[in-house]
Formats: sequence, C-alpha cells, structure tokens
Amino acid sequence: MIDFFKNSFIWASSILSAIFTFVPESFFEKYKFSSNFSDEKNIIIARLLSFVIIFIFTMVFYKLYLHFRKSVK
Repeated sequence: MIDFFKNSFIWASSILSAIFTFVPESFFEKYKFSSNFSDEKNIIIARLLSFVIIFIFTMVFYKLYLHFRKSVK
C-alpha cells in the first residue's frame, strides 16, 4: 500500500512540475478563494488544490492500471 501512494505521489509530482513550468502564475491568480487573502496566498491555495486534484487523479488511474494490466505467469 505504501508503494501505491509513493508511486502515485511520484507521478503527481512529475505532472505538476511540468504544469508549473509551462503555466504562468497569472493563470493561478484568476482564482480567488477568499477576498481576505492576499494574491500570494490565493496562488498558494490554488497550487495546493491543483496538487490534491492531480494526486487523486493519478491514484485513480494508477489503480486502474494495476487492476487491468496483464500479468506474466
């Protein structure tokens, strides 16, 4: 189970590294989660939320991959 989370985290980190490299910060400034927060805090929240979403997607797709892959016997 630990390997499952570790591999999902590695995939999510790789995907997010590519996204954060090519997507400008102005994209994350569009989403305001609270008017009480500064722009920097809203960007941090948007990036953390995007990590959580990507991590959940990678867990689901990796679980489907493990379920449907053909094993060698």
